[in-house]
Amino acid sequence: MDPDQDEIRRKRLARLGGAGSAGANRAQGGDKDQETPKKTDQEGSNNGSSASGGDQITEEAVQSMDTSPVKSESGVKRHNLVEAHISKSEASFGLANAPAVDIKADTVQNQSMETGASQDGGAVISSQISNDFDSGVETMMEVDEATSQGSGCGSEKKEFVEKRQRTSSSASYEVTPKQLRNSLENIFRVKLCSSSSPSSNLDLSDTTQIHKDLADEQVCYNDVIADILTEVIFIMTEGTYPPGVAKKSAASLQDSIVAYLFNCYERIAEEERTYKKRASIPVVSDLMTSALTQVLQFTSLVLQNVFDTENNVCGIAHSALAKPLLEQTMPMGFLPLWMPGTLSEAVGREITTTTVLGPFLMISVFAEEDPGVAEKHFSGKQAASLVRSIAQQLQSEMEFMRTSLHRIFHAILVNSSTREPVLQFLREILKRNQKREQMQVNERQVAGDGFMLNFLSVLQHLASKVKMDKVDIYYLQREDNLIKLPDDTTRLKMTEAELQEWLKKEDIVVKKRGKGLNFHTDCWYLTLYAHHLSILPCIRRYQRRIRHLRELQKAVDELEKTETQWKNSPTAMRNRQILKKYQSQVKKLSKSKACADTGLLDQNLITRCLQFYSSVCEFLLYNMLGKVNKESGCIQKSVHEDISSQLPLNANDIPNSFAALPEWAIDDLADFLLFAMQYLPQLVSENVDQNILTFLLVLVCSPSFFNNPYLVSKIVEVFFVINPFVQDRTQELFMRFMSHPVSEEHLPSALMTFYTEVEQTGASSEFYDKFTIRYHISIIIKSMWDKSQVHKLAIINESKSGKHFVKFINMLMNDTTFLLDEAMDALKRIHEVQEEMANRAKWIKQTNEQRSNRLRNLAQDERQCKSYLTLARETVDMFHYLSQDIKEPFLRPELSDRLAAMLNFNLKQLCGTKCKNLKVKTPEKYNWEPKWLLSHLIDLYLHLDSELLAAALANDQRSFSMEVFEDAANRMRKSLNRSNSDLEQFRALARKAHEVVLANMKRDEDYDDAPDEFIDPMMCELMEDPVLLPTSGKIMDRKHINRHLLSTPNDPFNRQPLTEEMLKPDIELKEKIEKWKREKTRDRDDVSSS
Repeated sequence: MDPDQDEIRRKRLARLGGAGSAGANRAQGGDKDQETPKKTDQEGSNNGSSASGGDQITEEAVQSMDTSPVKSESGVKRHNLVEAHISKSEASFGLANAPAVDIKADTVQNQSMETGASQDGGAVISSQISNDFDSGVETMMEVDEATSQGSGCGSEKKEFVEKRQRTSSSASYEVTPKQLRNSLENIFRVKLCSSSSPSSNLDLSDTTQIHKDLADEQVCYNDVIADILTEVIFIMTEGTYPPGVAKKSAASLQDSIVAYLFNCYERIAEEERTYKKRASIPVVSDLMTSALTQVLQFTSLVLQNVFDTENNVCGIAHSALAKPLLEQTMPMGFLPLWMPGTLSEAVGREITTTTVLGPFLMISVFAEEDPGVAEKHFSGKQAASLVRSIAQQLQSEMEFMRTSLHRIFHAILVNSSTREPVLQFLREILKRNQKREQMQVNERQVAGDGFMLNFLSVLQHLASKVKMDKVDIYYLQREDNLIKLPDDTTRLKMTEAELQEWLKKEDIVVKKRGKGLNFHTDCWYLTLYAHHLSILPCIRRYQRRIRHLRELQKAVDELEKTETQWKNSPTAMRNRQILKKYQSQVKKLSKSKACADTGLLDQNLITRCLQFYSSVCEFLLYNMLGKVNKESGCIQKSVHEDISSQLPLNANDIPNSFAALPEWAIDDLADFLLFAMQYLPQLVSENVDQNILTFLLVLVCSPSFFNNPYLVSKIVEVFFVINPFVQDRTQELFMRFMSHPVSEEHLPSALMTFYTEVEQTGASSEFYDKFTIRYHISIIIKSMWDKSQVHKLAIINESKSGKHFVKFINMLMNDTTFLLDEAMDALKRIHEVQEEMANRAKWIKQTNEQRSNRLRNLAQDERQCKSYLTLARETVDMFHYLSQDIKEPFLRPELSDRLAAMLNFNLKQLCGTKCKNLKVKTPEKYNWEPKWLLSHLIDLYLHLDSELLAAALANDQRSFSMEVFEDAANRMRKSLNRSNSDLEQFRALARKAHEVVLANMKRDEDYDDAPDEFIDPMMCELMEDPVLLPTSGKIMDRKHINRHLLSTPNDPFNRQPLTEEMLKPDIELKEKIEKWKREKTRDRDDVSSS
């Protein structure tokens, strides 16, 4: 570069920075805006005709449009002048990602252009003209998509021209360097080196001197535009204004400069609209994009006072943007529409980029939204401590950003005139992203997790000041609310028909916004729905990612482990390709998981969620209790509310306002708590307050308030997870849970009731679901029994008070029987396969397919066996500790026979002749402890030792055997090291049972000819207490029908609903049976005496 040119720039920049004196006087420009110059180019038609030869451009002109790969010294000096301000200004205006766009060969090459030879042999550049050129979408709409992709001058220019040379073109349109200069002069109202420019335009002597080679092939238009704007601003500081900008006082200089830049922005749009086809040529399009970008950047610099001297603008106390914003004179495109319409099916994704505030909410650490985060911070192997440190730094930056976003939204919402548009914007975000609640969603059509979490954080900050006694409980039923739930939304205790019927009766529908609604209500419900559409889908995706990563890693480990078996096989190449593919996926998913850990496992975010859900629990609890102010429609809190005294709640008195709430309000709460306690248990323990605990306990104690039993089961799982048996980091929370008044007085009974009610949930998987739910309940009850005397006493009292405990014991017995049966069958199959594998000769004789099938079945049996034994261990253990202090319910007629049969069968499995079939290798792998199980079964015999148990044991004709009991007694002495007293008590019980067996045999001989009317129709036994079933008219023995009703509350003959209270004693038949038995006894005695 010429040293004189560099000196000109340095002097000008020094004057702009206030370091130099005022420059030479310049002629005053006209105040009137210049008329649009006449079109000098003839636009090509859609039929492909070429433009006139006068508009063609030579090869030298093409080369002059390239950008030099080496940044000019002037550009470096400009950067040095403003580098202290540029990051601040760009961040303030969202321009950090909008660098100046260089006009270069690579950009031109990527467009659909064609190059042909002109008549004089010069190379020309042409653009393919699209058939739908007049689609109505202006080039201005594509400004945001234009980005700089490197520089391409020098050697790249020559390569580009060679690549683009063609001999023909179906449609062409050409521009000359002169036309490009004319465009710049028209846009910026300046004179460069063109004599045709209006005299009123500013004469830029410095820029013209610097760029003497405007027609040369090495000219960089990006620098030309920067120099134009710099010199124009300098001229304006001296008092000379461009055409179209009114001369104002020095105190208004900043306003004038901003007004000039606005005018330039509008003229760029006008240029593109006037010359549509020419503007579509990549060279011109890039020129316009660069002009737009630099106008925006210079506007931000001016607003930061980078170009102002102290003498000129030190007294300005307002932003130059204030006036055009208030007068709504900002050019369209410079200020995007607040709420633009939709352009595609991806409405959720669109709103993140097409709205004013959307881009601010898009800042994200998730790899799916910003891959650069993963590549920069989590690539390669890193120590866990370093990863945590990086994550904490990123979370700190995100928290600062979210706090700033809250200030922005709060400032707009404080103003009553702008509050409604902002609320509509918030509503629109939720409305357009409703698909995020689906289990399977097209991620390209909805906003990303990072955007939604930022949006959620803003609402959480806003909702933190909401007063719950001002939130309308009928909000979701009002027509003027901001949340329109889908028609298929599931309600807590209402069908859609019931909801519509209720709405007709209640006067709660208001058609105009503002009547009875307030910001507290709008903000709170928007935040509630935002949780449903933001963090819960994010949690589900996180869990799917973890699961997929685990499965991939397992597959990689399996392939690597078995490599010696397949490396020489025909499938070796395929397996290596699969292994390489899986390893690559594991690497990518690991980086993605690290980003997700940073974005989702943010303690500040989780804490705010817990704080908001505390308000949700308070709202739901008082709504559930019917504590509502009828005049305001808001919850009515009491200072000292005794919740425990109001339980149990009446199932027939469920408030409609509660029943009509969406089911996801509680489902989301449970899912969030389960997730948070899995990954941040200590944080949850510290932030779960009394509101959350109370509501969860009341919910479990009132399962009739919900149609879906799985809602209650999830809350039960929450209590299971905080149990120290599961993890010890929630010890403090568990102690608060145990000492809660509702927990002490009502929870034991509620858990045992729910234990029986989950027998039928309505789901297709109910049979297997119930075992998991009951396992959770058994762990909670065990903790109550061991750690709290209050709860232990409550359980004992429950066993004496009613039939719920009997049903509970019946279900416990059913589960134990099923689980032990399935577990022992699986153990036998595992033992069989292991024996075959131990015999190598026999194993090798089997075909590959047979061995594969056996191994596959073995793996399945091992998984099932472990699950069954884990569940069975808890049910047997519950039997064990309950039977120590509670005996009567176990020995009731409807239970005792089944209990004895279950004990006898499993004792025979463990001590009989076939017990060796249960022996497997590494039994601890399956949680199989035969000694523990045998010891607990023997304890059950001893705990319940009585005449009733002996009679029940004797009634079991299938499994009771003195040989089995004697074998068990020997194992008690040899293997279990039991005391002599236990051994003697066990043998005495067996002898008593054997005596009853002998007596029963004699009785059966006496009663084998009983009339059919005396025989129970289901069990084929002589009835002792006949009762009438009113639903079918049949007569059964009471103990048998009661046993049936414990599991299935219907008539076994016609499936009509039936309860124990409906049974009618058949006294007449009972007397006949007793009389017949006495006669049979007397006849037997007479025969014996004779």
